[in-house]
Amino acid sequence: MDRFDLLVPGEEPARSVVLALGARGHQEVAVQEARLVYPDQASDAGRRVDGWWHVISFADDEGLASGGHYGWERVAVNTVARTFGGYGVGYGTGYPEAGAVPVGPNALVREVDPSTAREVRRQIVAQFPSPQEDAEPQPPLDCADTGRALPPLQDSVYAAARELHERGGAGSEVLEEWLTAPTLPDDDPDVLLDLAHSVMYDGACDADSALHVPLLAAVALRPDVPSGCRARLITLLSGAATLADRRAAAAADRLAAHGLVAAETADEAAPRLAVEAVAPALLAAWAGGDEALRFALAGLAAATRATGCTDRIRALTGGRPDGPCRDALLLAAALSQDTSAEIDQAVAHVVRRGRLQSLDLPSPLASPRAAALDLLLPLLESEASRLPV
Repeated sequence: MDRFDLLVPGEEPARSVVLALGARGHQEVAVQEARLVYPDQASDAGRRVDGWWHVISFADDEGLASGGHYGWERVAVNTVARTFGGYGVGYGTGYPEAGAVPVGPNALVREVDPSTAREVRRQIVAQFPSPQEDAEPQPPLDCADTGRALPPLQDSVYAAARELHERGGAGSEVLEEWLTAPTLPDDDPDVLLDLAHSVMYDGACDADSALHVPLLAAVALRPDVPSGCRARLITLLSGAATLADRRAAAAADRLAAHGLVAAETADEAAPRLAVEAVAPALLAAWAGGDEALRFALAGLAAATRATGCTDRIRALTGGRPDGPCRDALLLAAALSQDTSAEIDQAVAHVVRRGRLQSLDLPSPLASPRAAALDLLLPLLESEASRLPV
């Protein structure tokens, strides 16, 4: 069974959610007062949800559909929670008969007859979007240096670190770490991974890791570095610069439910400021860049609101057929221009095309910019992952 956990602001909204989920064929729905602390982005201490109610429900869709039905039910459950002022807090699998429902003796539990629930679920699942057939794969972005003999990436990293150190650029301690560290791996992909982890690890970045941003930018500017590596590094920097916006998009329902406004933390501001400082030099490489590099730079322009690149991105968009790459460029052009109406239009186009996975759909409560950036980064990363290294 698929399990869904929600929080709603009070007993009456909780009872309304119980009825709504029962109408969707959820076989068992339990509600009880919530006494948990859920952290928020506006306070290190978090916010206690006193007076809120916890809803736990189970839906059995086994054998009814294939290809993402769980994800579409999650979208529907989030909509139910949002309608009654709440938000989803957890999703997974579980079995109520196995004691998976952590409810107290005073919890309210509503059960639907399994055969009735099964028939309702059959009707609900039949309304989900049909799994899309994979489109014909588009050729990867062109890398002009494919086949050209280039030095090992580790040599270029050491050279970039020495040059920055000699110019007194970035933090001297950070550069010394690279210059005095044991030998970097021999393989370019492993060196690239070390560079990536120095700034972002498991999608996180902070003020200390942001100190490595100038080195990554310096490596990405070197002509002796493979274009695929340069594009991947630039895409990583775009992700670091947009961390706060993308987290705000993911937390939009929860923040709205608690009446909070997304606030950029110091650990989110540091990488953004570091990337904004190196962005002009990187964007200046557009003229001499190949298609792969320009695509990555379009993402960086989007991340840093580089309005001077909008026309260039639109020109690049015109040469691409419909598909994920074109979607990314449409989003990047709108984000670089930073006009809400254009961003809304680009997001609507990408969602309307129907190629997104259900879990990628942005919350309607997310700001246009946050929603667009949350859609853009996976598209940039997907194209970057196809480039030779």
